[in-house]
Amino acid sequence: MKRYISWLKSSIVGNVNKLRDNAEYKDWCDYLVPVMSDGSSDTRLVEDILSSKPSRLFKLNHRHLNNMLKLMPVNRYGYHDIYSEKLLRKYLKAKAKKRRTPKQQSLIDRYEKLLTFLYDVFDYGLIKEEVAYNLSLLKGRNTCTYCNRQYTFTVGKVTEKGKIVSKVRPQFDHWFAHRQYPLLGLSFYNLIPSCSVCNSSVKGSAHYSLKTHIHPYTNPDSDPDFKFVPTLEYMDTLHASEWSVLLCRKRNSKEDKTITDLALDEIYEKHGPLEVKDIMDFEIKNNPTYLKTLFDKVCVDLGMKYTREDVFRMMFGVEADIEKTLDRPLSKLKRDVLEWLGIVV
Repeated sequence: MKRYISWLKSSIVGNVNKLRDNAEYKDWCDYLVPVMSDGSSDTRLVEDILSSKPSRLFKLNHRHLNNMLKLMPVNRYGYHDIYSEKLLRKYLKAKAKKRRTPKQQSLIDRYEKLLTFLYDVFDYGLIKEEVAYNLSLLKGRNTCTYCNRQYTFTVGKVTEKGKIVSKVRPQFDHWFAHRQYPLLGLSFYNLIPSCSVCNSSVKGSAHYSLKTHIHPYTNPDSDPDFKFVPTLEYMDTLHASEWSVLLCRKRNSKEDKTITDLALDEIYEKHGPLEVKDIMDFEIKNNPTYLKTLFDKVCVDLGMKYTREDVFRMMFGVEADIEKTLDRPLSKLKRDVLEWLGIVV
């Protein structure tokens, strides 16, 4: 974490100092990075924002935006020292409208000015490829954090100047969308290693909240509270069927909202006729307990050399250890289906 802060801190201070000469932004600059009596920059607030975990990060965003709005003149509609999720949503809705009331336009003017300033200060462009490469290594994700379907390896290459930059790496999704939460644009725990499908095609800049969605870094080593369950779907009047998979979870839960918004029901349905079918066909075409018996026998035969987790990984190509789920694609899908069949490590 200290390395990540050191990579970005001076660049953020540089952005602040570029804007400090502008009288319109001076108070905000002095708030973010105060100048000490000896002329040095006080970077404690910036360091706190870069390193704080999700729940604290959200509170910091609320506190600092409130404090910065207080530095703006009061207007006739009372939008002075007010920042809240409710007003942020009103701002986003008002911004999408072609015709706005004077009150809506006033809210847009105040929020837009501050959010644009913070977007310029905490500019995602500061994460150059050398930083992105090292950040990817620091995150240590082999697969997409959201879907666990694709490998997201980090591969480096040496430039002509001798620097190592990324040749291949995961994309970084802003869990708190960058345009809506620009203060958090470079925060370590707001940058989620993901595949291009989840980052660009599915999630994009959708509004996520800690009250309604699962944050990957809130409980990073626990098994999400949902299960993959194989199911047969009948395709036509001739009773032809094919394997599919259900993502079973509690309705109206954080898991439900997250799975729905990431389109995981629809995406994983495509794995039914593939990986799920392979497992279920093997189970059906043999003795119903054959797969479990085979697994248990191999575990016994290799018990002196390999653990049950090792055998599970070698036989099925995925991780049994929950903490290693993101090391290999489709680990949770296959583990849940195999557990459903009674194969437990």
